[in-house]
Amino acid sequence: MLHKFYSISPAKIFRAMSLKRKIAISFNVSALVILLLVVFEYANFHEIKKEIKYLENTDQIRSKSLQLRRREARFFLYGAQDARQEADMVHQHLDELNELIKDTGRFGNSSRLEELQSHLHDYSRRFSRVEKLFDEAILSLNQLKPALNAHAPFFPLMESFIRNYPNQSSALLKHISSLPASHKLVITLSEIEVEIKELRKTGEDILLLTGELDKVARENVEGFILRSETAIMVMFPLFLLIGIGALFLISTNVVNRLMALIRIVESTGKGNFAERVPSGMLKHDDEVGTLIKKLNEMEDHLAARDCELRNKNDELLQTKKLAAIGTFASGVAHEINNPLNNINISAQVLAREAQRDCTGKIYDIVQDIVGQIARVKHLVNDLLDFARGKAPVLVPVDATGLIRDAYICVAEHFRMKNIQFELTGSSEVIVDADQLQMERVFINLFSNAIEAMPQIDSNVQGFSGHLKVSVEEAGSKAIIRVSDNGSGIRQDCMDQIFEPFFTTKHRGTGLGLSIVFSIINKHHGQISVDSEEGRGTVFTIILPRSHSNEIQDTCS
Repeated sequence: MLHKFYSISPAKIFRAMSLKRKIAISFNVSALVILLLVVFEYANFHEIKKEIKYLENTDQIRSKSLQLRRREARFFLYGAQDARQEADMVHQHLDELNELIKDTGRFGNSSRLEELQSHLHDYSRRFSRVEKLFDEAILSLNQLKPALNAHAPFFPLMESFIRNYPNQSSALLKHISSLPASHKLVITLSEIEVEIKELRKTGEDILLLTGELDKVARENVEGFILRSETAIMVMFPLFLLIGIGALFLISTNVVNRLMALIRIVESTGKGNFAERVPSGMLKHDDEVGTLIKKLNEMEDHLAARDCELRNKNDELLQTKKLAAIGTFASGVAHEINNPLNNINISAQVLAREAQRDCTGKIYDIVQDIVGQIARVKHLVNDLLDFARGKAPVLVPVDATGLIRDAYICVAEHFRMKNIQFELTGSSEVIVDADQLQMERVFINLFSNAIEAMPQIDSNVQGFSGHLKVSVEEAGSKAIIRVSDNGSGIRQDCMDQIFEPFFTTKHRGTGLGLSIVFSIINKHHGQISVDSEEGRGTVFTIILPRSHSNEIQDTCS
């Protein structure tokens, strides 16, 4: 199921949409692109504001760090009184930097800020340690003043020298006062040298880290600005492409199909129902596609209705022909019938007398006269039956049983030994029919079928072939097909086989199929023929099924 779902292409999905949905989707997609652009730019704007604030803070941190280093340098250069002021400024800058870092942590990379805060904490600790060691060194130096009274004028210079060059100061004091290496002042000066180096190294790390923070902040701001520019450069042309492209595709497709519809409607108005909209335009299931399908259905219905009207006209014409010929035949038959009866009676009397008194040749001639009179009487009876056109008495009849009885009746007149008869289909199909008239229909059809089959021997009335009848139910209709494998009917005769007096037989009257057509028509049914010369014929009869379950008893 999932495979079938994913195998559906987007083009098929688009064609299956209604026109209203296509327009709505095109508009919504275009609006969505603009909305995405607006949302993205709005979010990007807030990010840029945050990054700018972060950049401002990192710039202040960088500036405060540089001021911190300057105060640090001045702390080591100035005397005790000025150094105290500079030390206070160093601590003030450290507090300000910690506050800035806390505020900046809301906007930027907390890991780098935590690293910077750690360095500042280390710097503060070392600076406090250096201050303490300076105080201890000055105290120890003051304790040496009585022993070094001769050098007392140089003590202020010595204090300044200690701040910048602790190791050199230690060496000088050892030289002028013979201080041992274990003296507290010498040890303190050595510690000061170490702490100053570490303090300056930590200060350099702080400057490097603040420089990186400032650089990253600037890069982030530039990145967000570039991202915003890129989004505008991509999204706006995409909006134009989707909006205008969808409008062009939909309008072009709709206009083309509407033009095809106009052409088909004009053709239909001229009575041409065969033209259809090209199949390529039927792939869309929108409103225009539905209109096209409905138009094609209407074309099919109109073509079927036109064909039905032509058939009805043909049937009406055939009925009028039959009525006119029937009236004429009725008059001729009545006029011929009475003298023909007299001739028949006289011929029979003459035949009896000739049998006693005349030679064999005369007797044969008289017998031939009697036979020809019988043939003429048969023709007159057919004309009378054709002319009378008696209305059928409709009763529920089993079509299968009726067909079987008709075949038995035909079998009495033909040698059926080599005829393969096959009756297939539903076992019981009830139709409203006149028993005798419908039997005559099938007797005529069976007789024609057998006579169209090849004879086994010209001297014997024996035929060989396959006669098949199928009975099917199709809704409210019963469909009966009578097929044979006889000689078939020529195509140039197909339109005339139901016309009176038309026959392809040497001794036929041409009334059999006309009577069949008339009976089927009076039963509100239809009959058609399909034949191929040399391969056989199929008669198809369509009759209304009966709504009654009571079946009229049939007799052969």
